[in-house]
Amino acid sequence: MFKNFFLAFVLFTTSTLIAQTNVNNIYSYHHIGFFEQNENAFQMALGGVRYGIIDSAYANGSNVAVLPYHSKGQPIFSLDVTGRVSFFESADGSANTRVAYLRGINFSIPFANNFGLGFGFRPVFSKGYRFNELQAIPGDSLNRIYMGKGNVQQTYLSFAVAPINNRKTLLSFGAEANFNFGQPTDVRAAEFVNFSFSNAANIMSDTIRGFGYKASFAFKSEISEFFTFSLGGSYSLSTSWNTRTTDRLLGYAGNYGVNHQVTQILNDFQGSGSFTTPSVLGIGFGM
Repeated sequence: MFKNFFLAFVLFTTSTLIAQTNVNNIYSYHHIGFFEQNENAFQMALGGVRYGIIDSAYANGSNVAVLPYHSKGQPIFSLDVTGRVSFFESADGSANTRVAYLRGINFSIPFANNFGLGFGFRPVFSKGYRFNELQAIPGDSLNRIYMGKGNVQQTYLSFAVAPINNRKTLLSFGAEANFNFGQPTDVRAAEFVNFSFSNAANIMSDTIRGFGYKASFAFKSEISEFFTFSLGGSYSLSTSWNTRTTDRLLGYAGNYGVNHQVTQILNDFQGSGSFTTPSVLGIGFGM
């Protein structure tokens, strides 16, 4: 019963994360989308110090080495829900948008005194925008549509071991393997107001797949009753992600994304390639 419920929950949350489109970020117009930093509001407030946060009741996604320090027999389940209010202004006017969405899910399980296991989902890149440009032409009006949707998600599995884990001192090491997948898509469409049967759209989509790896450490020492020192670090390896690109030019009638009907495919290009992710080193400490 529990296994079936857990499987259904994982499938539901995975499909929910993949299906989300955060349509309020004009900066996701570029490349494969807006980079979603792996931190919640609490970690953002502390900046780079987040790598050194070691707390028995807090799941630190930036440093998986802290997993054995969690309270024994008390797994941690956390949801990261994010809200964003954006203001846009140009010479022609201004606008604002609001959105709230489920950003990540995390499970942390300490076991056998000196070990910890973690797994979950989180976004890496998000693409979501739409804006129009209306242009008057002889005998008609042309509406240019720029829109993007989709994201790159990450599912991960982490493991940590603590050679030293007692009431006053913690020394632990952790490793994480993650799989990244998604399909960010950009659309450039041109719609005629009077001759809508002559509309055309260019759809560019990248299917992305790739693995990532991370190593981390955590150290905490209770020096006195009133003084504790903590230090943590994490290093993400540079890896290569594969891409499969589709670039399609089509003719359609109607309004794109609302009630459009494809009338012809003018060009359909498919290719493949790869790109390299940067390595990332983070260190933080607290007193």
